[in-house]
This record gives sequence, structure tokens and C-alpha cells, in this order.
Amino acid sequence: METGRDEIARSGLDARQRLNEMVQKGIFSGFEYDDHGQRGPVHEPGFFCSAKVLGGHGWISSEVCSGHTKKLAQAAAAARLLEQIMERSKRPSVQQQMKGIREQMVGQP
Repeated sequence: METGRDEIARSGLDARQRLNEMVQKGIFSGFEYDDHGQRGPVHEPGFFCSAKVLGGHGWISSEVCSGHTKKLAQAAAAARLLEQIMERSKRPSVQQQMKGIREQMVGQP
């Protein structure tokens, strides 16, 4: 049976794959994580990080996300960043730019 953490990690990995695909297709120039440290007791640490992509107008960053492992924190940050990118695509001023991104991702209008 899948736990909530497994589900988040899988969706985060999917988000990481999608963000990496966007970089490979030239939609963004880079994709990376910023480490915000580890907190909590040794037996139950919390890891914190944010994700960011470099676009034509500078960096787009996620908020700081956490996880019980560094990989889970990165997955959560990637998923949140992808959500933010999709939210921005709904803004009228960005719709034309995002239309081009979607066309590049799926190969059709």
C-alpha cells in the first residue's frame, strides 16, 4: 500500500522529470535546488529546500518545502514549482508565452 510520502515523492519525481524536460527543450535555461538546511532531532530530521528554474525574465523559485529526507524535500519543492509555473500560465499577461511552452511540451497547439 502506498503511503502519503510515497505519493508525494512519485508526484515530485514526475515534476522533476517535467522540469528537466522543459530545460532540455530550451523552455528554461536551468533547474536547480537551494538547500535550506536540516532541522529537528537526529532520529527524525526535517530537510528543507526550494527549487528554481531560470527563464527569460530571471529565476522562478518555489517556496521552501520540507521532507523527512532530502529527496522528499526536493520532490515537494519541484512539485510546488511546477504548480507555480502552471498558476502563472493562467495569468493573461503570460498566456501567450505559456501557450508556446505547452506547444513545445506536447508538440502541437
